[in-house]
Amino acid sequence: MVKTFRLRRLLAKSGILRSAILAFILGQLCLLTGMGLSYRVLIVPMLRWAAQVTRAGVGTFVPPESVAITAHFAGLFLMIAGIYLSFIAMRQAINHMVGILNPNTSGTLDLFLRRQQLLQGPRIAVLGGGTGLSTLLRGLK
Repeated sequence: MVKTFRLRRLLAKSGILRSAILAFILGQLCLLTGMGLSYRVLIVPMLRWAAQVTRAGVGTFVPPESVAITAHFAGLFLMIAGIYLSFIAMRQAINHMVGILNPNTSGTLDLFLRRQQLLQGPRIAVLGGGTGLSTLLRGLK
């Protein structure tokens, strides 16, 4: 079982979980917007403004007769981007949680724990003094 202070210490210094959640939310927004643009007949009440903004923006770059098909391609692109971002975010979040709950795993977790340990700095206690000690401490630094 993970001790409370260790869990708190791991979560305090990493923004991995927060960035994963933010990426997941962004991915879901892209997915929903893409679905709304491609299947606007089904979702018109919720995403009407997105279709109007897209058509106005696309209308400046393509001829008026191609605006509808271009909006569908924009919707397809947003759906693919949303699925991809959601997948990446969920994978990061799951890896982070598994690493916290099961510290005996190897690979990414070992790298994460090593980085956390290096951020805290070395824990060295020395006794004595002289020229050799200062050289040793400079080498350890």
